[in-house]
Amino acid sequence: DDISFAVCTDTGIITDEIKENLSGCDLVMLESNHDISMLNRGPYTATLKARILSDKGHISNTVCAEEVAALVKNGTTRIILGHLSPQNNTPEIAYDTTNKKLQSLGYNEGEDYILYVAPKQNGKLFSF
Repeated sequence: DDISFAVCTDTGIITDEIKENLSGCDLVMLESNHDISMLNRGPYTATLKARILSDKGHISNTVCAEEVAALVKNGTTRIILGHLSPQNNTPEIAYDTTNKKLQSLGYNEGEDYILYVAPKQNGKLFSF
């Protein structure tokens, strides 16, 4: 049926090449690993926090929301937020960050996009 999907996690940053490969997919599972405030307040060492925030770390909720907005603009209608940190994120915060970004741009959930958060599996937040 010419339906396309992509999975993007553990990239640290979203490069132009990644953006190009995700653009136009019908469904994208994108890492929404951490809330920056939770990470900064959390128990991780300064070194680990710096790695997570680096280009070799994980994609934050804020960066994820920006990319999701670009994806929806280019026709992606289904988004799954995944690879959430159990220590530095919650499904509600990840969802709210992306949903608020989309709504601020005039997109309507259920009409322009459907937003999911990957469920927990075996006590951990599920990741592909």
